[in-house]
Amino acid sequence: MSSPNPYNPPLAEVGELASSDSAVDRKKLIPLWIKIFGWVFMVMGAGVLVMAIVAVAIDQPASYDIFGLHYRGSPLDPIALLISAIILSLAVSAYGLLFARPWGLNACLVTGYGGVAVCLGTTAYSAISHGSFTLRLEPLVQVPYLLKLHRIRPLWLRSERRAQ
Repeated sequence: MSSPNPYNPPLAEVGELASSDSAVDRKKLIPLWIKIFGWVFMVMGAGVLVMAIVAVAIDQPASYDIFGLHYRGSPLDPIALLISAIILSLAVSAYGLLFARPWGLNACLVTGYGGVAVCLGTTAYSAISHGSFTLRLEPLVQVPYLLKLHRIRPLWLRSERRAQ
């Protein structure tokens, strides 16, 4: 018997990525807690659209809140549109990740870093303008989320190359 070639990649990793359906491989890379948050963001994205339509139809104010950004009023106000755009971008990136789209992981990285930046910005703004420091809890989930996405990124990209 010949000795195994030390330059070959581990068989388990190759076996995981060698199946014909690369989308299934990518889906297996995502931990359950990220899947749960992803579905929550997709529901929020659908909800923000429904809420805006209903609020306009019955001429009532809508309430928006994410990452420390708060607004209550017309869904057509620029602040409401900005918050809606943030929620919709989170929903779209979650869809891309959960359904293993090639662009999904990169979209989640962009929205993840954007969410951290918004949290830090709203914290700084509240400290400067109101004189009170409000610690946002979202980064306690966002930082491990971003670290996990960076860990699975090489396997995600390798899976994408095998699909081509």
